[in-house]
Amino acid sequence: MGQARVLGSILMMMKRILTGMIAAMCLNTAAFAATIDGRTVQVERVVQFQAPIKIDLGTFVVAAGTELTTSQGDLDISGASLTLSGTGFIDTGFSAAVFNGYVVSDVDDAFDPFVSASILVSQAVVGMPVVTFTDDSLFINLAGVTFFDDGNVLDDFLSVGFTTGPAIAAVPLPAGFPLLLLGLFTFGVLRLRQRG
Repeated sequence: MGQARVLGSILMMMKRILTGMIAAMCLNTAAFAATIDGRTVQVERVVQFQAPIKIDLGTFVVAAGTELTTSQGDLDISGASLTLSGTGFIDTGFSAAVFNGYVVSDVDDAFDPFVSASILVSQAVVGMPVVTFTDDSLFINLAGVTFFDDGNVLDDFLSVGFTTGPAIAAVPLPAGFPLLLLGLFTFGVLRLRQRG
């Protein structure tokens, strides 16, 4: 009877260890959002029909407020969002192309990689903006998109939210994990033998 009690306590301890290991692996995969305020970014206007045409709009330190004014409106990058605002007088359209929009890039690898990006607000009446990203660049493709202007002085045509975070590396299978499973199986077999 004493041996069964010891075996039961060992199994309970191994279950707690296994549960803790699984919880630790799950927590390590969470992305931590961060802002890029105070960081330097380069903004390019890119149009690609056959070969890409890139117009360097400049290098900016990200902060609240309008970073630059383009022929399509004001582009504001702050914190964890990018907003394209209109002038309030005309509809804004982007011609159809492979890519027609903006590229925002990390200049000196000063901030964590982009881990997500999504459209928060879009007043597109024709087409759908597409937002993609790599580790150090955010791509806002507005090819074939027309935004409606309702006459407001500053009308947000498009608002894109993004998060940055530490690069998430694949967690290798610990070498002892299969041995732990084999040990649990063995204890289970021994316990079944003692009962039967």
